[in-house]
Amino acid sequence: MAKVPSKALQVLAANLERLIAEHKELNSQPKLAAAAKIDQKTVYRIVTKQNEPSTDKLEKLAKALGVQTWQLLVPGLKPGALPELAVKETSEV
Repeated sequence: MAKVPSKALQVLAANLERLIAEHKELNSQPKLAAAAKIDQKTVYRIVTKQNEPSTDKLEKLAKALGVQTWQLLVPGLKPGALPELAVKETSEV
């Protein structure tokens, strides 16, 4: 029986496909792999939901694409409208 990809891997794969399609310089898996200094087969396996990447590889992919690592895991990511992390400031008493 084939292993069903986790929800996080499904989201990551979809987001990587979108970002690759929209990126001017890294518009292919081989170009992204080279920029992230990751083996091309690894990028292929992530995009095709065959392999869950390590945190290190996620960070390298995010850096190459110019996004935050956590943004790769946001469902429905839109390359032109990346989500921002809202940080609530607290006052000390």
